[in-house]
Amino acid sequence: MQLIDEDTSFVFSNSEKFTSKDLAHYYGSFLSDVATVICIQREVKRKASPLLFSTASLQGYMSRYFSWSPDYTLEVAKRLYQKEFLTYPRTAYNIITEYEFAYLNRPEYIYQLVQLIGLKDFQKVKEEVTERYVDTDKTGEHHAIIPTDTIDISAYSRLVRDERLLYKVVAKRTLLMFEADYQYQSTKIVIDNNGQEFLTKQTNVLNSGWKKFSSRSMQEKYLPDYQEGESVLLSQTVFKDKTKAPKRLTEADLVEDVLEKKGLGTPATRASILKTILERGYVKKEKKTGQLHPLERGRLLISYLEDLGIDYIHPETTRIWEEELEKIGQGLLQEGNTLRFVHTMYASVLYEQCMHKQKIKRLEPAMSRSKEKRKIFRLSYEEEKQIKRVMESEGETNFSDFVRRKILVDGIGKNSYFNEQAFIETIVHRLSLQTQIQSVEKIYERVLEVSVLSQKKQTVSPQDFDILLNCVRKLLEEIDRVIPLSQDFKNRYME
Repeated sequence: MQLIDEDTSFVFSNSEKFTSKDLAHYYGSFLSDVATVICIQREVKRKASPLLFSTASLQGYMSRYFSWSPDYTLEVAKRLYQKEFLTYPRTAYNIITEYEFAYLNRPEYIYQLVQLIGLKDFQKVKEEVTERYVDTDKTGEHHAIIPTDTIDISAYSRLVRDERLLYKVVAKRTLLMFEADYQYQSTKIVIDNNGQEFLTKQTNVLNSGWKKFSSRSMQEKYLPDYQEGESVLLSQTVFKDKTKAPKRLTEADLVEDVLEKKGLGTPATRASILKTILERGYVKKEKKTGQLHPLERGRLLISYLEDLGIDYIHPETTRIWEEELEKIGQGLLQEGNTLRFVHTMYASVLYEQCMHKQKIKRLEPAMSRSKEKRKIFRLSYEEEKQIKRVMESEGETNFSDFVRRKILVDGIGKNSYFNEQAFIETIVHRLSLQTQIQSVEKIYERVLEVSVLSQKKQTVSPQDFDILLNCVRKLLEEIDRVIPLSQDFKNRYME
């Protein structure tokens, strides 16, 4: 519900929401055409210029205002770094040290930089700035992205268009920390209408300061000079609106906020993460809005990974690992403890990866009869009896799960319940290698069949045919070193 001042057209509103027009009109029937001003609050506020650029905030800015991808922003920034125009472009920090501030604060440097990028009406108001921008103790290995301490006008003229654009953006952001704060007066006026409160807010600019360089125009509407106790003649109106779903994420949202909060990647890798998911077709980018839409391929990948039930695919795991590394860098964790942590985690990762390899998926059907179990695991009757004896000693009941675990865990180390050589021969060789050998042999036979057919149809020259066969034979020789091929196969094709 909104009430409009008939003299000034200013709108007063309250927080009441109605699900139908009839309910709104019923509520309005209890309101009067006249209300009383009961409270006027005025407060002068000030706002400092934006923080200096980190990698993420620079990528977000260029994506939002110029539709640059994070990967391209980093690429251009790297070129400017190599040409000694900008400082190191991969950084998580948006503050600088006293050293950088010292050269930035030189009058001759500021004058040259202002002239170079054409920042008209710039005024250096601040001689000293706050810890918002300068804090030597809080910077890491790399500080915020700023212009370097040398200004080469001739070299600047040789930069390509996008390089000049990015340099201007960074230089302008850097200079703004010396400009005056943006100052404004915030006013809130509350009126009472038959016991119901409505209010209006307004902002009046006192000093535009750094905001005079903002790309967003500031349109002001000055409030009438209301007085407490004053009566206001009003008319009613019902404001119609619909609830809206949250906007889809953009690349700027991801690099500036989401990925960092989730602990995914670093300033050096987040752009490549986004590039990868776009190139692989997991998401698509809407050209007009820059919003990202998930695709079916991405949904399938997520569904598959969730079905695996393994920890290391979750963002939380990545965040924990990043925190551990950061604590090492800060000297809060001992290297030995962290290495043990990583070894334990890595062993778990290896186990989980093995569990979900395609060859292990062949073991999934639960077999109830011994003959079927032996067929799935390629075991002899004696080998099955040996496994059952070990199962009984350990109180195990599920044959398939037990064999899988022995294949993946005990079979890797020396503490296997089975003789190591017997284990390799009876389980790994029979389950994995034999299948791979059969696949290699079938593929080669198919290549040979197609090649001969192509030669007969004269789609492949005799010379090319010989080259193809020689290449395949060399490949087979390499494979045979790792996975011994059957003698019958070698007699037919490799002799």
